Amino acid sequence: RSKNSTSQRREPTGASSKISRKASADLIKSEVLSALAPEDRNYYAQIWERLEADLGVAAFEELFGHIRTIHNPKRNNASIAADIRQTLKPASAPKAIIEQELEPKGRAFRALSQADLRVGAQSVEANALLTAMARIRFQDWMPPAIAYFATRRPRGDEALRFLKALDRMSYALFVNGADENTRTARYGAVIAAARDGGSLEAIEAAMALTPSEKNKMKNVLNGAIYQKAPIRAAVLLRIDESLSETVATYDTDKVTVEHILPQNPHEKSPWLEHWPDSKLRRQWTDRLGNLTLLSEDKNVAAANFPFEKKKREYFAKGGVTRFVLTSQILLEPEWTAEVVARRHKMMFDTACRLWDL
Repeated sequence: RSKNSTSQRREPTGASSKISRKASADLIKSEVLSALAPEDRNYYAQIWERLEADLGVAAFEELFGHIRTIHNPKRNNASIAADIRQTLKPASAPKAIIEQELEPKGRAFRALSQADLRVGAQSVEANALLTAMARIRFQDWMPPAIAYFATRRPRGDEALRFLKALDRMSYALFVNGADENTRTARYGAVIAAARDGGSLEAIEAAMALTPSEKNKMKNVLNGAIYQKAPIRAAVLLRIDESLSETVATYDTDKVTVEHILPQNPHEKSPWLEHWPDSKLRRQWTDRLGNLTLLSEDKNVAAANFPFEKKKREYFAKGGVTRFVLTSQILLEPEWTAEVVARRHKMMFDTACRLWDL
């Protein structure tokens, strides 16, 4: 059975390990509290500990990596504590570390990471974008988002414009397989624009895709995307959500990507009546038009059922499926190369509109 779970290991941002992040948080806390006047320590310690409790230990540790990245986007071998000590000087400005760094950036990080932004009428759409970006294998998009929302607290269209531009750039880097140096440079430019008080237009310009990035992304989307294991489920979910009549988001823990025409139909398979040409099968098998989404594990043998039986017993339970892409398949009387080509064009065009390619 062809299958891909969306649950993936994400690359940490701004830290080499959870252990180093935790040690950094403890080191900075010790330095900050020690530098405070005795009468202030209890008050600021409570603020620190309340934020840590609200975020949870792991997320609180991650926050320090993001703060380091905001102030020093270029990755280096220095520890988080060393970077923060050099750039923010916690021993010299202990109150500022808590009031200007931890509190506003912690609040922004919590809202962004939990897809719980409160930005007015656009909140549902904004949080759907955050849910979608959380599927990206790397999380380099988080520091510029924290920098923007912590300092500007945008609402409405302003918040949505920023997130749409960030989503577009992030998915382009993800789909195109951008390396760490490329991502560091791209996100660093966004952080600099947001941090230095640039206009929303200037920040959007920093996230604009180059013609080369657009063309590369279109080539990946138009190609054998099933072979791109890290991105295939995330891309199909975005297309499916875009086709939904409502702002759809899915619990993706058990979502899988499945072939409609099987990858290797046996020589007596009914599939070969419509697909006798092996070259044509290879051309279409792993492309968008022949792929769909399922929300639970299926019988392995059923993957090779004839099309009608496969629709009943593999793609839908009781004729119902939660995914738009899969429900469309149920309406097709047969699965031919013409059907796949038509469906592929629809899905490819949807992705191009979604990311303005």
